[in-house]
Amino acid sequence: MKETIAFPQLVKLVAEKASTTERMSELFLQELFAVVTQELNDGKAVTVKGLGSFKVKNGDNGKDVTFSPDKVVADAVNAPFSQFVPVELCDEVTSEMLEEIDNSMELPKEQEPQEAPPQNDITEQIKKEEQGEETHDIPSQEENTKNEETAQALSTP
Repeated sequence: MKETIAFPQLVKLVAEKASTTERMSELFLQELFAVVTQELNDGKAVTVKGLGSFKVKNGDNGKDVTFSPDKVVADAVNAPFSQFVPVELCDEVTSEMLEEIDNSMELPKEQEPQEAPPQNDITEQIKKEEQGEETHDIPSQEENTKNEETAQALSTP
């Protein structure tokens, strides 16, 4: 899961959490980012209590910034997954086998939406009941056909 929070959203979240104005939160965050950036550019590690540590690491693409969350943050992020138990896999299990399992567990693509059934007398009855009008049982289409045939038979001399 990768979620990006835009700076204005972050400002609002910090303002709400700190019970301060959005302008004050914006200034704070700008200064925080400036200090962290400057320290990292100087090759120093930065630790923000309650958040985590930022470090510069030389990687394949030059310098990379790594982040290690504080225990409080890590626990909050991992809490929804706490019911899972790690399982040690056999040596014979390969990454291809795991990919195959992942692919087989994909949800089916959404089916084309079916046309809505035509509104019928039952829909009209429900509308009338909602409006407080007196309603009577509405016979099904099959019963209507039988009733019409019976009425015709009785009225025919």
